[in-house]
Amino acid sequence: MKLSFKKAKEASLIKWKYVMTEGCDNNNLMGWLAGSYPYIRDYKWQCGFCERWEIDGAISLYSAPDCSSCELYEKQHRSCVVGMSNYSQWIQAKTKKTRIKYATKIYNDIKSLKEGNK
Repeated sequence: MKLSFKKAKEASLIKWKYVMTEGCDNNNLMGWLAGSYPYIRDYKWQCGFCERWEIDGAISLYSAPDCSSCELYEKQHRSCVVGMSNYSQWIQAKTKKTRIKYATKIYNDIKSLKEGNK
């Protein structure tokens, strides 16, 4: 399913606003999405932009999906899932405070995106 920019941004903001507010980890996020926004849970990587660009592929220490089409990739100059990206930092965070810190950065990056940034 290829989403419009507006739908991709809207879905991603819903997800990250919740994470930013609650400081939740991925397990708690998945439970919340299942009850409140099951369509987002079903998106590739639970991300509006991954769904928009139909990004898929294995993630390992040595490979990541090709994210070069994504508006967030352009903004961050890297894939969300590798290296020291804000997303990777959120996944690895051990405390609620740290999860909120990185979720806020992700939310603000998404909020600042404008259609046609590519």
